[in-house]
Amino acid sequence: MERDKIDSNLQQFELKGFRFFLEKAPILNSNEIDELQNKLEFPLPEMLFGNSYLKIVHKNLEITFDPKESLNFLEKDSKLKVSYSKRWEQSAEAHKSEIKEIIKPYDWTYSTNYTGTFRMLDKENNHSDALFEKSDTEINVENLKKQNPILFYGEMVLFEDELADNGTAIFTLRVRVMDDCFFILLRFFLRLDNVLFRINDTRIYHEFDKTYLIKEFSSTEADYSLVKQSLPKPNFEKNTTSHSNEDLSLLTDPNFTSSILNKKGTLVKKTLEKLSF
Repeated sequence: MERDKIDSNLQQFELKGFRFFLEKAPILNSNEIDELQNKLEFPLPEMLFGNSYLKIVHKNLEITFDPKESLNFLEKDSKLKVSYSKRWEQSAEAHKSEIKEIIKPYDWTYSTNYTGTFRMLDKENNHSDALFEKSDTEINVENLKKQNPILFYGEMVLFEDELADNGTAIFTLRVRVMDDCFFILLRFFLRLDNVLFRINDTRIYHEFDKTYLIKEFSSTEADYSLVKQSLPKPNFEKNTTSHSNEDLSLLTDPNFTSSILNKKGTLVKKTLEKLSF
């Protein structure tokens, strides 16, 4: 086991044949934005930490979580785009006045289904996509609940956008490594004010004594009003005339929203896959 912090941005950690590289970089500069925007042909999120990444290497397996790559996985058939895009895209274009031309349509909510990049390396150092298979093996949640010491931990924002003041889209990553396993949560959180909440979660789990890892993806949604109705009610003391509103700040908390969506939301999609190596 070894951890070496090379500089203020890059962290490295190694355990049981797995090497973890995590770098937290600033948002892209103007030249990088122009280059990527010309390639993708649509406006980028307001804050894109495009040079941040998490990479995991084990023998011939390489796993990477790349903010720029995630923009290639925006939803193509979103009902939000059909119902609301005309009005909101006009607002988005006005908000992004520096964008002179939008070359092709895009989901400006930035709802991404990106679950990471998984590649295998052959003897000639050629990469190929790792092949997942459907699985009934669930993530061992009970093991994650144990009070095992966390040997390595990292979290970072991959991108964020205020959606022309209509809400928030934020894509985040968390990783933690214990002595017997590692766990990664990749979360896209969407709040469209007075319309909808959406959370796309990717969970990666591996126990070091196993020869496979598990990838679980889920997408849940709920009407904005349903989540708002679930806010804790004010606890008024006796003999008080205060009638303050609910704590609306909770509507910006992905953890609170996730708890409500898990109980009352609609599960739009769920997949469970296994990668053997």
